[in-house]
Amino acid sequence: MQHTYLEPRPNELPRHTDVFDDPNLPGRMVTTATLAVVSRGTELKVVQEGIPD
Repeated sequence: MQHTYLEPRPNELPRHTDVFDDPNLPGRMVTTATLAVVSRGTELKVVQEGIPD
């Protein structure tokens, strides 16, 4: 798996892309993590886009 880090955005952890070594998993997946203060601590939200079928 190959990672490429993308531009930083305010209030987000680093975004990165993943390209899988397996030819059965084509394309590029982008992972974005976001932190937010909530009443009982910190909320972590992770979004993965472009996950291979």
